[in-house]
Amino acid sequence: MTPKKKLSIAFLKTHKPDYTPEDFTKFCKQTWRNIREENPSMRLTKGGYQFLKRTLKLKDYMVKLKRECKLKPEILLGLDKFITCPYYITNKEIYVFEEKLATELVLRAGDLDILIVSRK
Repeated sequence: MTPKKKLSIAFLKTHKPDYTPEDFTKFCKQTWRNIREENPSMRLTKGGYQFLKRTLKLKDYMVKLKRECKLKPEILLGLDKFITCPYYITNKEIYVFEEKLATELVLRAGDLDILIVSRK
């Protein structure tokens, strides 16, 4: 079972203990940007981010990006390769649910290019 599927089950059980397979499918579509099981992407939709933050009250960390950036495929694919916690990204900031990653982003001044290159 993939980490994303394990998290989805845990999140859904917390919110709705008696969920059905249809509930699970709907939840995944509303929560994750990429719902394919074989894809490791932990990128959240806006609704998914709000669910984790407001409904489940999980602690998140916001890091302003160095510059407003266009979310190009190479940046998103680069992030998907190593971010192992749920995250939500806009053109101006990234929200992560892991303190260690947030610290690393702050130390790199919110520069995603530097972060991705340092992880290769």
